[in-house]
Amino acid sequence: MRFKMLVEIEKIHDEAMELLDQAHIALLNKNHTLALQMKQQAFEKEREASNRLSNEDIEPSRSILYRSAASIALDLGFYKEAEKLACAGLMGNPPEWVENELRDIFNKKILKRFLNSPIM
Repeated sequence: MRFKMLVEIEKIHDEAMELLDQAHIALLNKNHTLALQMKQQAFEKEREASNRLSNEDIEPSRSILYRSAASIALDLGFYKEAEKLACAGLMGNPPEWVENELRDIFNKKILKRFLNSPIM
């Protein structure tokens, strides 16, 4: 049963990566609307894949999926989602290199929120 779950998660992740590739191609063709749509779909897929492993102790796969989803969210400007996903990735037992990348995403999110807020 666990093997079947992992195969399904890998399929979802692969679909997300394919959508990101399509987004990059759309950007190269200067089709920003399509690129954004593809990237948003990729985010949804990657978030789904990471959430399916949320209660599993399968590292580094679990934390890597969260890192990927958080990174896409950050790129899309979904700062709150990026924060949640980075925190979820840190809640497991990620290897140090993934932990550092998750913390970097979290810190970039804080910086972007600060830079985008109006000055009082």
